[in-house]
Amino acid sequence: MEQKYYDMLKELSQAPSPSGFEQPVQRIIRRELADVASEVKTDVMGNVIARLDGCGESRPRVMLAGHCDEIGFMVKYIDDNGFIYFAPIGGVDPHLVPGQRVNIHADSGEILGVVGKKPIHLMEAKDREKVVPFKDQYIDIGCADRDEVLSLLNIGDPITFVPSLERLQGDLVTSRAFDDKMGAFVITRVLQQVAQRGNAPVDLYSVTTVQEEVGLRGASASVYGVNPDVGIAVDVGFSSDFPGVNQKEVGDLGVGRGPIIARGANINP
Repeated sequence: MEQKYYDMLKELSQAPSPSGFEQPVQRIIRRELADVASEVKTDVMGNVIARLDGCGESRPRVMLAGHCDEIGFMVKYIDDNGFIYFAPIGGVDPHLVPGQRVNIHADSGEILGVVGKKPIHLMEAKDREKVVPFKDQYIDIGCADRDEVLSLLNIGDPITFVPSLERLQGDLVTSRAFDDKMGAFVITRVLQQVAQRGNAPVDLYSVTTVQEEVGLRGASASVYGVNPDVGIAVDVGFSSDFPGVNQKEVGDLGVGRGPIIARGANINP
């Protein structure tokens, strides 16, 4: 991957966009497509819809969709000692949250915090192997009491994991929120490349949709606005080349072997 496209992917992955709060990443998408698309607009849901007109008559409409929202949290309650309790946005795995560094996105700016729980040393033996529910996890931002916390943030402020795009060995990278910043990146690059080549026989739509993690809400609305002849959703998926996965159940899928094409009655009408 060329450095400029790596930098674009990094910018997308670092922009906070929990479901319902996607504006920061959508601003990047609009900027990237403003000079290449025939039209870029934002609908009432917050989806960014970029259209690239093709050539010829009776052109089919092809819609590429990738959701730009990510899982996250929302400030729910602050106790007298300044510990912040939170509710998940989307399907967050509670196993993975304790000990994570998070950013709270307040009107005053980003506030760094760490997710805590009761230390394992103080747990009863019977509780040590259990999943700690979100109601027993909290965020510590270093404040002494509730009033100090409320001077910095509000109930309802969104929370995301701290950005962390990093290179692994070979051509691999790792980051939070690749579900589905990677899909948003791919469809944006596709429209840019098709625009550069020109003379496409279709009208191409690149749609970065919102609120996928809480019920596919943006995609459901945007498809009626575009009314495509063909729609392709670009998202991440699971491979089967890591421990504990049965290829007989999920298929023979490997990292570095190209995209997965999903087919079936629930996908192809």
